[in-house]
Amino acid sequence: AMSLMDMVSIVREAVAAYRHGASAMHDPTEGGVITGLYELCVASNTVIEVNLDEIPLMEETVAICKAVKIDPYKLLGSGALLISIRADRFQSLKYEFEKMGIKYSIIGRVLKSGKCSLRVYRRGREVKYEFPFPDAIYSVRV
Repeated sequence: AMSLMDMVSIVREAVAAYRHGASAMHDPTEGGVITGLYELCVASNTVIEVNLDEIPLMEETVAICKAVKIDPYKLLGSGALLISIRADRFQSLKYEFEKMGIKYSIIGRVLKSGKCSLRVYRRGREVKYEFPFPDAIYSVRV
């Protein structure tokens, strides 16, 4: 069984993405996937559209977040790697990830360069986030 410590390393994924010409990469730690996407958006001055329904969450994460009433997409995202890669380069990266047994999901797309805009959708409806915000873990009261 893979330990949680093994699951948070993104070195193999990052090296593979680099070799296949990724445009950008980011490990979404504090602030979760949403903050990571926003930081990519700011750094690249692009419009990014993302579908939260495509982001895989561990069952344990969903259960804990539901119990303590926090947004899992705003929670520390160690072990995930956000990769932006051109469509014509994706197939070769996909093949390598599959060969290496690395799970991946296509969660969105970069629409255009220009002023940073992060468009987030869930169940077909736009979800608004105000930036910046603290990691969701800080709102947990015990």
